[in-house]
Amino acid sequence: MNHKLYNISMRRDLLIKQANQQREALAYYITPLRKSLLIVDKGLSLVNYVKKHPVLIMAISTVIGMLSPGSTIKWLGRSWIVSVVMTGLKNWLMKI
Repeated sequence: MNHKLYNISMRRDLLIKQANQQREALAYYITPLRKSLLIVDKGLSLVNYVKKHPVLIMAISTVIGMLSPGSTIKWLGRSWIVSVVMTGLKNWLMKI
């Protein structure tokens, strides 16, 4: 029984050493990608926020349209289309 426990202990020590080596290697190879990964993370956070608040896109589009009075109707139509697309995208992403 002690021999079996010894083997398990040695295997555990080996796995811990391998895990530490893998962590160090991962940290080494990810360091150059850190800025890119931060940008992607912020982008995903923005997408998640917009996914939760599709009316925000509609409101921004409407405000932009109001800044140029000649195209207000066009911007209202665009904002409605964006709202429909975002709602569909939200529903589609919720299925995944």
